[in-house]
Amino acid sequence: MGAFSTDRPCTHKTRWPPSAAALAEAARLRDLPATGPAAHVVIDLATYAATAATLGSAPTYEPKED
Repeated sequence: MGAFSTDRPCTHKTRWPPSAAALAEAARLRDLPATGPAAHVVIDLATYAATAATLGSAPTYEPKED
């Protein structure tokens, strides 16, 4: 019981986004250029959203009986 305390709990570390210097260093460590096609990955979900909107509900799977 000596390990327990009634003191205030530890504060949690706030997760900040990496700085430009940190991103450049990470790219250097991975041997990647700091500016290039992989520097800013953008995923466009517009096609998925349009298809999902037309479905109205998720498709169901019915297994075939042998």
